[in-house]
Amino acid sequence: MNLNFFLTMKHWQLFLLLMGIPMAFQIGAISILADNLDGLEMIMQALPYVIILVAGFFFAWFHTLGAALYAKLPESVPMSLLTFRLMLAIPATFVLSIAVIAWLVFTDHTEVFRGMDETFVSAFLMLYFVSLFATLYLLYFISKCLVSVEEQAPVTFKRYVGTFFALWFFPLGIWFFQPRVNAIFDGSNDNEGMSRYDNIIDTF
Repeated sequence: MNLNFFLTMKHWQLFLLLMGIPMAFQIGAISILADNLDGLEMIMQALPYVIILVAGFFFAWFHTLGAALYAKLPESVPMSLLTFRLMLAIPATFVLSIAVIAWLVFTDHTEVFRGMDETFVSAFLMLYFVSLFATLYLLYFISKCLVSVEEQAPVTFKRYVGTFFALWFFPLGIWFFQPRVNAIFDGSNDNEGMSRYDNIIDTF
């Protein structure tokens, strides 16, 4: 699937895509509850699907961004796309597990949790902390790749720390980060770089 549109979306379009769905869900939930409190069960049952939908768009954006920037890196900047993908899979798994647990709870399938001891809780907490580390790595990878592509040279953390925190303060950072992505990929004439990107996507 070609997801290049993530690279050319304007900041406001990306903001609406990633934040519009949960905002619309909240407004709809408030409207339903205002008319009938019995609608709470339906809202809770719909919540896991909203989580999966929004997370799907978010991780698709991150993967597209990471792969495309990696394809444009100068040879003097060694980065590992495989490590990036593995790290991306960790928080994606964590969010999916939250959605599954929420679905089991809100659809009265709590019998699944019977007999589970502290091992389950420990494993979940372990996945949570590993996901935090993986998320920091993703921010590091994309911010360093972006500045390296912009400058076509190796960069130190001092050069991309601002980009790192722009990504960290999601979703506000989108308004500062995405225009720089647009400047790289809007009407790009770098055929070699985009060819590398297409080959990378084909191997995913």
